This record gives sequence, C-alpha cells and structure tokens, in this order.
Amino acid sequence: MKVNRIGIIMALVAMSFIFTSFTGLLAGATITGDGFMIYSPSQNNQVYQYGQTVNLVFTSPYKNSEFTITIDHYENGIPKLYNSIGEITNSTGGFSGAILSGDNPTGTYLVIVNDAQYSASVAFNITIVPPHYQVATLLVTVENEANEPISGAAVEVLNSTTNALVTSGTTTSSGTVSLTVPYFGVPVTYIVKASASGYVTENTTVEVTSNGTFPVTLVLPTTGFSLSEEGVFQNGQSIAPPTDNFVNVYQGIPLTIEYKAVNNGMPASGAEITEMVTFPNGSTVDYTATVGSTGLVNITFTPPISPNTTLNMIIKASATYNSMNTSLPYSIYVTATFNYYKTISQIESEISSLESTTSYLNKSIMSLNSTVSSLESKITSLSNELSSLNKTLISLNNTVTNINSTTIPNLEAKISSLSSQISSLKSELSSVNSTVSSVKSSVSSATTLIYAALIAGIIGLIIAIVAIVLVLRKIK
Repeated sequence: MKVNRIGIIMALVAMSFIFTSFTGLLAGATITGDGFMIYSPSQNNQVYQYGQTVNLVFTSPYKNSEFTITIDHYENGIPKLYNSIGEITNSTGGFSGAILSGDNPTGTYLVIVNDAQYSASVAFNITIVPPHYQVATLLVTVENEANEPISGAAVEVLNSTTNALVTSGTTTSSGTVSLTVPYFGVPVTYIVKASASGYVTENTTVEVTSNGTFPVTLVLPTTGFSLSEEGVFQNGQSIAPPTDNFVNVYQGIPLTIEYKAVNNGMPASGAEITEMVTFPNGSTVDYTATVGSTGLVNITFTPPISPNTTLNMIIKASATYNSMNTSLPYSIYVTATFNYYKTISQIESEISSLESTTSYLNKSIMSLNSTVSSLESKITSLSNELSSLNKTLISLNNTVTNINSTTIPNLEAKISSLSSQISSLKSELSSVNSTVSSVKSSVSSATTLIYAALIAGIIGLIIAIVAIVLVLRKIK
C-alpha cells in the first residue's frame, strides 16, 4: 500500500510538471538566452509576495545536464550572493522546481541559470515585496518626436523615494512594454525612464493609485552623439543580448563588451570610449579604446580569480567625440563566478602531463638502470683485467729483477769468453788462410806434371787395350 501511495504521488508530481510546462509553453517564454526558455517566472522582474514560493520552469537543449542556479540579493544596488543550487535537467532538457520558499528578505534578486558544460546561461530579476500588497501594471510606450515607436528601448522603473530599481524591460517593435509594480493600497509614485541608441534619455513620473493598468508615454528626442551596448561576449560566445544590464560571467576568462558610437545617425569614427569597472572593494579601473570606421569598438578585461567567491562588478561607459560627451544610459552589473570546471580541466590536464612525464622518467630510469648494470659489468671485467695485468706486471718486474741480478752478468761473462774465443779463432783463421795460400801455390806448380802423367797413362792404356784385342782375334 505504501508503494502505491508513493507511485500516486510521483504520478501527480509528473502530471503537475507536464501541466506546468504545457501551460508555460502555451503562454510563451519571455525570458530567453543561450537556448534556455524560461516560463516561470513569466517575465523579467516578476513580483512575488513575501513568503510566496518562487518556482523555476524552463526548457533547454541540454539534456540530463548539471546546471547551477545562483541567486543574488541586491544590497544598496549591488548584488550579493544569497544562495547557490545545483540541479540536473531531465531527459528532454527541462526543469521544474522551487528555488525560493519561506520567509526570504524582501527586495530584488538576480537569478542566474548556468550550464557550465555548454557555457550557456540566462539571467533575470525577481522582486519579493512585503505582505498585503497588490500588483499594478505600467503600460509604457516609447516613441520619437514624430510619434513613431522606438523598438528596443530600455525602460526602467525606479522607486521615487530611494531611486532603487523596481523593474525593467525592453520595448517591442510596437514601442511598448508592460511592467508590473507593487501597489500597497495607498498611492505610490514611480519614476519611469527610457533610453535608446541615438536618442536622449527621458524620464517621467507616474502615480499608482490602484492595482489597475496605468499608461505611460515617453517621447525621446534625437541626439547628435550617442553610445550604446551591442553585446557581451566571453569564450567567443555571446552571453547577454544588447541592452541587458545583468551579466553572469566566469572569473579568469577575458570579458568583451562591444560598444557603438553614433553621431547624427552615422558611425562616430575616432570617438574615444572609456569603460570604468568598479570592483567589490570599491576600487575602479578604466579601459579605453578608439571607435573604428563602423562605429563599433570592443573593450576587453579579465575578471580576477577569487576562488570560492562571487565577484560583483559594475561597469559604466562613456564616450567623447569632437568635444561632445555622452554615456551609456545604464550600468552593467556583472556577476563573476569561480570557474570550477575550467580549474578541474586544467588540473586534469596537468595531471595527465605529469603522468606522461612520470612515465617518461620511469622509462628513462629503467634505461639508466640497465646502462648502470652494463657499466657495472664492464667495470667488474676491467677490474679483473687490471688485476691480471697487475699480476703480469709483478711477474715481469720479478723477471726483470732476476735478469738484472743474474742473467745479465752471466751473459756478460759469456760474451767476454766468446770474444776471447773469437779472437783466437780469428788468429787460427789467419793461419789457415796462410796455409791455404801455400797449398794453392803447391797445387799450381804440380798441375803441369799431373796432366803430363795422366796423358802418358791414358796412351799406355789405349795401347794395352789394342794389344789385347789383337791377341783375342788371333786366338779365334
């Protein structure tokens, strides 16, 4: 039975979400940005009574994606971090849920929906008013001196006592915008201010005496020299439409704002633009640039990195051209959050690099170990060879010592003896030579007699042979 109740409750919640999304889609989203279509709140600067729950309903192309809801509460005109909520879109990229409930302080809140994975965000304001109050509607029309509607004019409603911003909006192509303001049962006066590029900023007052609709018309005269915001960019992507004075950015990433300077409807080439950035500690930094031939110029600065802290900055811009001066008709409020995803990505990249370096070092160490082992083996071999050479040198040294002490003296004695013998042999050889010479002389003198005797012997031998032959023939 318990499971069935849970199932029924889940079914009712799902049906509620479908119904809310469906009715929101029918009504059409009035707050959009980076693919987000916000259906609740139904408009920028929507008013909620004290204790009323603020529900956020939107669709987006970012399915099953983590996103952050940052809620800043304005204090003395500067947004301060009030709460941060982490959520996940459903399988179709939608979300529905409460972001404020209970007894939250009255005043204006800046709500920023940010999907860091896709660098997508959208921002809008809501206002919580004290209890026992009603809502009145200001139907504002902005036109030029020819009674022609001015599209895209920025309209602000201010508290006439504190000059604090109550709500704001932008005119449609018909030059109109409908804005809701609190009504507390007694007359209250509001200041309505309108500004547009090429026109003089004008304002008027309106007294709200009921919870009805109050028409307001503002006529803006043309101006010779004007300055307008054309867009805000970070990471090469547009993060806020023109005239949007609430911007959510990341710390540590260059932020670029594009300005346009026009003089009598023509680009104010050469105009000097000054952008003054006021930081949370009250310090200011000026950035300047010169307008080009198109009338456009980009000014870039990098919000400083402050981990775990949201930085709220205010940007004001002014321009000078041919001794004429003008300024952006509104301030740009920048909320710079710490980019955890970029930091994590950088850490992961550094870890990957360190792992590669470690792997390379391990391989180098292994190679060095192998080289050291080889060198140790060679050193051992060389040590053995040196030891062997040392033994050989010792043996040679002993041999040389022995030769020097014994052998050489013996050899010297033998050489001396041989020298004596050689001298004796030389004497005998000389005697032999003398004998040989004497023999040669004797042989020479006896040669003639020997030859004569040999001839006589041969002749006698021949005669004897002949005699024998003759005797043998007679015998036959």
